[in-house]
This record gives sequence, structure tokens and C-alpha cells, in this order.
Amino acid sequence: VDTERLASWWNVRHVQAKLRKHQQNPLVEADEEWEETARKSWGIQLCTAIRDESDGLFKMWYQIERHTGGDVPAYAFSKDGVAWTKPHLGLVEFAGTKQNNVLCRVDPDGRRRIGGGKYLIRDNRPRPASHRFLAIGPPPFHADGSQWGAFWGIAYSADGLVWHQMPGGLRGGAGGGNPSCFWDPRLQRYVLYNRHLSEHADPQADCPRYTCRQESRDLVRWSPRQTAFHPMDERWPEVESMQVYVHEGISFGLPSMLENDVRGDAEVHLLTSRDGRRWQHPFPREAFIPKGPKGAWDDNIIWWPSLVTHGDRMLFYYGGARYRHNVNGLPPGIRQIRIGMGWVPRDRLIGLETRKQLGGRGAFLTRPFVVEGDELIVNADVRGLPVAWHLAVVVPIQHQRGRLAR
Repeated sequence: VDTERLASWWNVRHVQAKLRKHQQNPLVEADEEWEETARKSWGIQLCTAIRDESDGLFKMWYQIERHTGGDVPAYAFSKDGVAWTKPHLGLVEFAGTKQNNVLCRVDPDGRRRIGGGKYLIRDNRPRPASHRFLAIGPPPFHADGSQWGAFWGIAYSADGLVWHQMPGGLRGGAGGGNPSCFWDPRLQRYVLYNRHLSEHADPQADCPRYTCRQESRDLVRWSPRQTAFHPMDERWPEVESMQVYVHEGISFGLPSMLENDVRGDAEVHLLTSRDGRRWQHPFPREAFIPKGPKGAWDDNIIWWPSLVTHGDRMLFYYGGARYRHNVNGLPPGIRQIRIGMGWVPRDRLIGLETRKQLGGRGAFLTRPFVVEGDELIVNADVRGLPVAWHLAVVVPIQHQRGRLAR
């Protein structure tokens, strides 16, 4: 994914995967009777998508935007990741009915209320069944029922539907943004990527959005925010939010790049990092999840990606819209946010490709490294090449005693 393990190379270049959008997009939109308020507002906002290995279902948490202000957490599930069902949960009344897919939180006194957004915390360690799901986002409340302003709480749930507040929480990002939180076994800490705090510190200042990083051992006490990714790019000067996933020891960032002064558009890019602190932006002029063609449902806004790895594909669910981010007062049909999906082959986010020069041949040499386990797997695509060109791998293997085996 980078040059960290390479000693030298010849006639090759780094390329990122070409994401393929699903032909049935958008897959989820505000189409139920109780979602009328979303159709009058900004549509629906994707929080998290997963595939639950316990029952084989794809599950999605999203927010119903309200034209009167605020948002409402909701849930959908799918057997194939394409056709989604919004179940009638019967948990809380919303839009005059309990026959809806709205989630609830239970207060200490047993009263149920509509909670806030559910951004799932990725933590696969064993824990009590009552805490099977963890989430950041539900706002904490005062004893009188009023919300803590500008704070995100932490919640737990046995089924992902009924949530309970737990100790902990932190200041939310300035002006919003989707947080990304997970347990990092390398650090033995939770890591959170969140928006900075200074966006509205000075109403006269032009403070762009960018991403910060924090750590916590217990979801209660958090380290100070440190800048993680703040682009110096005229084309994409801001980051609405950034989702981060650790795969095979590499951190991959999916920032929603934003231009908010003229175009008001957004698209998702791909970053890499070896430590989660220092980030590389190898393709600053190439979107990983690009905007759709003019007139498409996602022709100006692409953001809030959520990765689900299943089988031989990596699925990326995302929010898309047609409106300009910096323009208010648009008609509802234009400003609707919907949810779509695209995919790339598994483990092929970034790779090396031979250049067309010199007959399309190329080579690279890695630095010496230790192979963990009994196998060394080469991930290469040689389709369409002459058989004689397919692949030549020379692997000198050295035993612990220093003797060259091959």
C-alpha cells in the first residue's frame, strides 16, 4: 500500500481500486410514512453498517432527519446487503405511530425516549451479552431531561435496538461530523477520530473542518485532541469526517473531502497510515467513492462511508445527495440524502501496477521481512496478460542460523 516495505522498484506505480457502484443504488431512502419529516428535510444519514456473523444479517443504523430540527435513530436489516427491510419495532412513538423502525434509549427511571445517532464502536473482545453492541453518539441527559449541549454519550445494547446510557462521553465535533471509534489491540486502547473543536470558536474566522484523534482505555477518560488529517489542498481544503479501519496492521482512512466555499461538493478519498497518526494521501486528485454523473442521485455529495467485508468483496455503504453543501433553502427533492453501496475486490484497495512503457513489464524488490506462519500469499491479478508474463516471484528464504535456503 506504500513504499514502507519496498527497497527498489522499476516501471511500476501505485494505483487504488476502482470502486463499482451497485446498479440498484440508492438502496435505502426515506420512503416510509413515518419518514415524511425526512422527505421535508435532508433525508436520511448513514451512521454504521455491519454484517452480524451471529445471524448472517446485514444491519444498518441511520438517522431520520427532521425538518423541525434534530434527527431520529433508526434501524434496517438485509439478507443480501442490497434489499433492506425497515422493521416495525414498536419501541417508541414517532410521527404518530409505534409501527416504525425507530430505536429507543432507556433512562435510569425506566422511561423510554428517542435517543441520538448510533455510531457503533468496533470492539470484538468478549463482554457480557447485555453490552454486545457499543455506540458513541447518544447525547447524555441532565436529571431534568434536558440534553447536555455539544456532548456525545456512550451507550450499550444487547440487540442494537434498545439502548442504555453508560458512564463516559466527550465533547462532540464542531458542527457535527460522523465519529469513528474502535478498539485497537496494538495500543490496548480505544481510538476515536472526530472533528476538531474550534470551528465556531470565532464567528468571524474562516475555520475549515478537519479530523482529530483521541485515545481512551475506558471510554470515560479521553486524551486531548490531536490533529490527524488537515489537508493543505485548494481543491479539497476540508474534511467533513473520516472513518478509519485497521486491516492487516494498516490503517485505512476514508475522509469525506469537502469544498464548501464555491462548489459545495464532497467525495470520499483513501488514506493510509502505519500508526494511525501520520497519514498519507496518495491519490489527492482521485476519488475512492466518486460522485455520480450529472443528474444522478449522488452527483454532488458523497460522504459517511461504512465498510463491510463479506466473502471476496469489500462493500462500502455511503450517503449521497445532489444538493450543494453551502446552499440552504433548496427544494426537498434536491436536498434528499440517500444511501448507496459500492464494492471492490477483497484486499485490493491499493496495489502496484506496471506502466505501459517498456512493454508493460515491471518489477519491485521488498526489504527483508519476517514471515509469520507457514504461508506466503501473493495477491496479484494477471488476467489478460500473456502466459509468459504472468508472474515471476523470487523469494530468498533465510533460516534463523543465517543459511540461505532458496
